[in-house]
Amino acid sequence: MLYVLEPRTLSLRVRVSEEVLPVLEAAEAAARAHGAEDCSAALRLFLAGFLATWKKADRQMRARTRRIMESCDYRCQVPGCTRRAFLHQHHLEFRSHGGGDEDANLAGVCDVHHQGHLHGGTMKARREQSGSILWQVGIRNGQPYRVFRDDARVERARPG
Repeated sequence: MLYVLEPRTLSLRVRVSEEVLPVLEAAEAAARAHGAEDCSAALRLFLAGFLATWKKADRQMRARTRRIMESCDYRCQVPGCTRRAFLHQHHLEFRSHGGGDEDANLAGVCDVHHQGHLHGGTMKARREQSGSILWQVGIRNGQPYRVFRDDARVERARPG
């Protein structure tokens, strides 16, 4: 048995940012210029553009993620950690502080070290000019308990 649904009118409210609104309005104007009587054609144009843009960005992000994870042999780069599951890309210089998405600013770390320590304030990491990553581990009262260059311990901070 074949069911045929009657076309219905649907009201849709969309909340968008100030940056997105002009793009959506331009899509609506283009759809109306081509004879569209309602905004559904504009919404289809807008969504098609959105998907095309983000598919390209997603492909680029997946390629970057693959490069970063291959460079760390699919293992958390935090010294002493051997986790291979739930790996994240960590921006050594946070994007909010001007860091970019280039490979030299990224490290592969497990979710525990990423969210719990690097963003939790008990660990810091930065890329040195030599290409090594300097890890400050166990930060308490602004002082690290241990410091590593890549996997090698370079000093032990003395408790104050």
